[in-house]
Amino acid sequence: MSGLLKLLCVLMAGCSFFTPYAFGATINASSCSLADVQAATNAASTGDIVEVPAGICTWTSKLNITKGITIQGAGIDNTTIVDATTGTTNDVPFYINVSKPLKFRLTGFTITDTGTTTSYDGVVKVVGNSDQIRIDHIKFYDLNYRGLCFEGNASYGVVDHCEFRNITSGAIFVRPATSVQNTLWETPTSLGGADAVYVEDCLFNNAAARYCAIDGEYGAKYVFRYNTLVNTWVLNHGYEGERSTIRFECYNNTIALNVVPLYSPIAINYRGGTGVVFNNTITDAGGTAAFWKPLVIMDYCSCSSNLYDSVTNPSGVCRHSKCTSYPCPDAVGRTYSQLAAPLYQWNNTYKGASVSTYVHDTCPTETFSVDDALQINRDFYNGGVTYNSATATYTHASSGWTYKPYTHPHPLTLDIPLPPTSLKIIN
Repeated sequence: MSGLLKLLCVLMAGCSFFTPYAFGATINASSCSLADVQAATNAASTGDIVEVPAGICTWTSKLNITKGITIQGAGIDNTTIVDATTGTTNDVPFYINVSKPLKFRLTGFTITDTGTTTSYDGVVKVVGNSDQIRIDHIKFYDLNYRGLCFEGNASYGVVDHCEFRNITSGAIFVRPATSVQNTLWETPTSLGGADAVYVEDCLFNNAAARYCAIDGEYGAKYVFRYNTLVNTWVLNHGYEGERSTIRFECYNNTIALNVVPLYSPIAINYRGGTGVVFNNTITDAGGTAAFWKPLVIMDYCSCSSNLYDSVTNPSGVCRHSKCTSYPCPDAVGRTYSQLAAPLYQWNNTYKGASVSTYVHDTCPTETFSVDDALQINRDFYNGGVTYNSATATYTHASSGWTYKPYTHPHPLTLDIPLPPTSLKIIN
């Protein structure tokens, strides 16, 4: 290996992680219109950069992306895309359908909507199965529903240095395809691994407190770290609908509430799978502008009152039969193949004081209730974790559990700048 190639590998945080890096051409779209950006995207080859100039353009249908390229706007509030799509399934401004081993990046845009589109799929949707997706330096602004969705056959990567402002539903939704959720719950995974959607160094700021910053289900795996949240919160779904989130890591975030919410929110609420929750700083204004609880775990399917029935209980949450014995499927403290994998939380603070996990039992009088399904020092642990700076590893003394967080910043954020290359103009 040449000295130059060795240097490139070091700068890229390890050759084994990345697709072999090729410096491609830069293709300038003639404008930010959908037709011009799609033409430039069609002309691009693997490794190319499609540059979209400054401007404000309304898109009425999706930009379909299947290539391992970069699509780069002129920067936040310089290149603005206004969503006027139909809001039907998969009809979103940026539809990213990229497969392994291709690498894709979307950067340098503001994305908003007309105020009339309601899209369950957001304005950026990631499908396919690439594990090298980067969404960065995007401002998601004044959206009538959701911002960003990771779906498909388990796409992974990083969302970094993005702004999510005034999103009227969950800002980010990690929800693999229905067809792969059972497979994901049978596939080995471990905390701190690269096989997850990483959300880091982002800002979530809403004028009104309505919905979460991130949510997941269907075997989702995501890591939410080093983010700032104002009037929003963190969530994962359990087994009440489809399969639970299987892996959830939430750390080094700042979460604040300073307006009266639409309902009693929880700062960090986890309902299924395994995970870690640590070093989060939670505050609120108090009074009616307050979190109901800072940290909560629950299991809807442990309570008969939560079971959905179209006749007697149509407002029920759990679509499955009641769990009547331990362990409950996909519950907090379970991982792939239903193996035991407790959730650990430590060093979280609420208004400056240390806070522990609260188990929300909505049916304490039932023979088998949430308190039977979720027990401390079995399914979850509060505190007792120490850090070894020499190995960057956390250890729980009584259980012997160890954990090493994945590299921060994420390796996909460390791409070396592209050198000057040939230029193609697409009219």
